[in-house]
Amino acid sequence: MPEPNPFQLQPLEPVNVKDILLKYSRNWAWFALSLIFCMTLAVVYLKYAATQYRIDSTILIADDKNGSDLSKMGGLFSDLELFQSGKNIDDQIEVLKGKTLMQRVVRELNLQVIYEKRGNLKNTEIYGTALPIKVTSGRLDSAAFEKELVLKILSPTQYSLDDGADKGVYRFGETVNKPYGSFLITSTANLSSAGKGEILLHFRDIKSLVNDCLESLSITPVNKNGNVLKLSINHTVPQKGIDLLNKLIELHNLEAIENKNEIAAKTIVFIDDRLVYLVEELSGVEKDVETYKQKNDVTDISSESQQYLQNTVEYEQKLSEYDIQISILQSIQNYMTDSKGQTDLVPSSLSIQDATLTELINNYNQLQLQRNRLLKSNYENSPVAVNLAEQLVSLRQNILENIKNIKKGLAIARNSLQNKNTKFENLKQHVPSIERQLLEIKRQQSIKETLYQYLLQKREEASLSKAASVASVQIIDKADVDNIPVKPRRSVIIILAFMAALLLPVSGISLISLFNNKVSIIEDIKKIGAPVLGEILHAVQNERFLVRKENRTVLSELFRLLRSKLQISATEDKNKTILVTSTMSGEGKTFFCINMGATLALAGKKVVLLEFDLRKPKLLSDIGLSVTKGITNYLVSNKIELDDLITKVPDIDNLYVIGCGQMPPNPSELLLSERMNELFTILKEKFDHIIIDSPPVALIADTYSLAPFADRTLYLIRYNYTLKNQVGIVKEIFEEKTLKNMMLIMNDGRRENVPAYNYGYQYNYGYEKKYEKKPWFKRIFSWRS
Repeated sequence: MPEPNPFQLQPLEPVNVKDILLKYSRNWAWFALSLIFCMTLAVVYLKYAATQYRIDSTILIADDKNGSDLSKMGGLFSDLELFQSGKNIDDQIEVLKGKTLMQRVVRELNLQVIYEKRGNLKNTEIYGTALPIKVTSGRLDSAAFEKELVLKILSPTQYSLDDGADKGVYRFGETVNKPYGSFLITSTANLSSAGKGEILLHFRDIKSLVNDCLESLSITPVNKNGNVLKLSINHTVPQKGIDLLNKLIELHNLEAIENKNEIAAKTIVFIDDRLVYLVEELSGVEKDVETYKQKNDVTDISSESQQYLQNTVEYEQKLSEYDIQISILQSIQNYMTDSKGQTDLVPSSLSIQDATLTELINNYNQLQLQRNRLLKSNYENSPVAVNLAEQLVSLRQNILENIKNIKKGLAIARNSLQNKNTKFENLKQHVPSIERQLLEIKRQQSIKETLYQYLLQKREEASLSKAASVASVQIIDKADVDNIPVKPRRSVIIILAFMAALLLPVSGISLISLFNNKVSIIEDIKKIGAPVLGEILHAVQNERFLVRKENRTVLSELFRLLRSKLQISATEDKNKTILVTSTMSGEGKTFFCINMGATLALAGKKVVLLEFDLRKPKLLSDIGLSVTKGITNYLVSNKIELDDLITKVPDIDNLYVIGCGQMPPNPSELLLSERMNELFTILKEKFDHIIIDSPPVALIADTYSLAPFADRTLYLIRYNYTLKNQVGIVKEIFEEKTLKNMMLIMNDGRRENVPAYNYGYQYNYGYEKKYEKKPWFKRIFSWRS
């Protein structure tokens, strides 16, 4: 059973969290720099970002659909619909968030003008009592919204104004006329304390300003089934947000009162017109009764006639009610067909018994109110106004048609009742015609009196409604600001900055690792499966012979360690001929051969170095020797003896070298010469170790021709130089055993590649000489895989 190889790499292991954390910890300086940078950005942002505060107000929407206390005062006000204006909470939210209402708020608070005080890095908005001036805008076109006006106070009566294109001096209270509009600037009581600093003026478009205000406005019910609303708005100037919410509630209440008063006023005008007409009719009927009695000398009604008429009283009363309903419907019909009544509200509180007609009239009044409110801020021929007018015409036709149908129904019912009354009329044949005619006149009088009293009652109700109009919104909590800013949130910004400080270097290190196509750590060659004999650190000296008897540097100790491992890995006869190769040129084969040979020679072994890189020889030149004849001369000529080619390396005992000789035209064929066997046979008899400096395996096939003569192959891989995609070539060579007993040497290791040596060799034992150090910033911020 074969013994386990102590230098054999284990198969690819799962992700090692410790190794990943170690990779990031080696680049701690980048994390520190990122933390300082991100925290600095966070502090600067928190200092100069616009701070927004939250302003809240709580209101109660009055729900008076069941009537107020005035509507419960007995039957007198039992049908007073003017008090029965129940409110839907969702509708009130939409009214409060309406553009028309917000536009009125913006205009009354003069928010379309923004005042700012110039600062070094950040301009500060000023508002309210802090304003030294007040701008009243007149005509403004779209060009004014792109202007920044710089105002400088010159004296208590004068100021200069610069809009970028024109600069002038004006007096306070003087109208300023510009191509883009006109406006008036007046001074305030705070002018004297403002000094002579610059004030920046900006004009805002009303529509965009209203949209911004509505976007930041939040209206939510406090609870699902209640009528309490919470109004919230975020603003950089707390007092402006407070004024905006308070003005919004104030104007909402004012509009509600105005709507109620308008309905009541229109109803009073209508009733007054009808009362004038009824007074004239009632006076005429009463005069007719008086004249008739005087003419016919009637003073009392016979008790006998009362008996006959007893049964007719009920029918007469019902006929009177029908006549009243028909008269009311006729009055409404005349009012709506009149050109004056087409733009006014229709009275809806005249005890119309038909529910459909009442609903149509209420809808008509709501559309009429909406149209009148729209005409306050729009032209009569605007698309919205025209649309509302068309709806009113259609609804007016529906009301008139409904009235016509109701009148027809009442007429049929009245005729039916009249037929029943005819039966009792026949019983009155014995009643004197004088008394019968008198009763007819009194019936007309009773109808007029009943209608007159009804209209008087309704007029008093309308007057009471107008006088008792109260706000529909009750303020629970006035607008107030929360002292803790909502934007930016300091804790959130600090946390985000800290996360960014971690994420940036982690992402950078990960991306560098992802796109790094060169071998940087030993884990990159694990998949080869070949044993690793050792690692060689980066050489900062320019000399080639780093291993000498008196030398105790890190590199010299590493080569001694490699010598010991090489002896442990196999018996001496199996390490006699050592083939040194790599994937491509520049990976340090020649450097390794020279110092490995010197290391073995220091141990008393007789070592020869063979310069078999026949195409690009460097061994002799690196040692500092110049020999004309070498291996190629020996292979092509039988007259040359091998002893004549062996050259002693100066200053290194037991170390010899044979150069490549003249560069041949056919090196690959030359390596297949029969004298190759003779060459290695003689050298094995003369030397303890033969080290072959061979060409790279990825470029030419010469190394494979030398493989049969080698006992051991040392394959060099250079950190930060060998490409990762070349690892597959090494793996294939190892698995197919193209090169005998292959072991890997990791060359040119630095701190970032071989962290273990930072503590092992650099600081232990005091062997290392003081080499030239990099600048501190390069040592700290150098990339470490």
